[in-house]
Parts: sequence; structure tokens; C-alpha cells
Amino acid sequence: MSWLRFASRFKLFQVGFILACTFPSHYWYTHGMISKYVFWMTVGTATSTTLALFILSYFFRRIVGELWISDDGQEILLSTLTFWGNRQNRYFPVDSVIAWGDGKMANKVLSYDTIQHLEINEVKEKFYYSLQYGKVYDWQKMFKVIGYEDENQLNDDRFDKT
Repeated sequence: MSWLRFASRFKLFQVGFILACTFPSHYWYTHGMISKYVFWMTVGTATSTTLALFILSYFFRRIVGELWISDDGQEILLSTLTFWGNRQNRYFPVDSVIAWGDGKMANKVLSYDTIQHLEINEVKEKFYYSLQYGKVYDWQKMFKVIGYEDENQLNDDRFDKT
């Protein structure tokens, strides 16, 4: 998650720097100091970095860094990033989480190495989490919430099920 935070903030600084270079290049172009080609390359670079920022932040905001289920089992916390790269904790009722057997991941196998899909009824956003890089505070509760009540269904020995 820290790498995604770094990448998100780096893209913000990169867009700011490129946009700051666009204004002087316009001045230099209108006074004949640079060619039309250089000016349009600057504008194209600024446009493409801004577009890349919005595309990357769209996906970065859907990746879950931490997944926590309350002690009473009624609430789930998803820790995601904001557009600016800050942490945002989002709380949802456990009942709103769609089990794997009912959602799009019905025929998939839970694996430690892949990115998993998490569906929640209340929101239109799709969330993604990685069991390898994200934090899950209680594996037993998490497996029960997503519909893996039988631990024998797991295909990987790296899950710490204690």
C-alpha cells in the first residue's frame, strides 16, 4: 500500500511540474523563442500525464490496503487511498458484502498470489485486495464473510489460519 501511496503522490507532483512548464513554454512560443513542435510536445506531455493521473487514481482508490472485521462481526473496515494519496477508512455492514459464491468470483479459487475482487451491495465501486500485500487482521472472520467457511477449500499453505 505504501508503494501505491508513493506512486499516487508522485503522479501529483509530476502533473504539477509539467503543468508549470506549460505556461512558460506558451510565453516562449508566442515570442518565437521555441518552435511550434516543442510547444505542442509540452502541451501533449501535460495532457498525457494529467490523463494518466486520473486513470491511475481511479484504480488506486479501489485497492484495499487493510481489511478488518469488528469483534462482534457486524462491521467491516476497508482501508483505501484517496485521490491525494491519503488513507481513507470506509465502514460497511458485514451483511452487505457479497459472498464469493453469489458474486462474480463464484468459479475462482482463493489464492495468496492473485488480486481478489470484493463486492459490496451498498456501493457501486468495486474493491480489490491482495492477500499477499494487504493486511487482514482476522483470517477466520474474513474467510467466513467472503464465503470460504471450509478451510479445506483454500489452495495455499501460506495462510496463517491460527
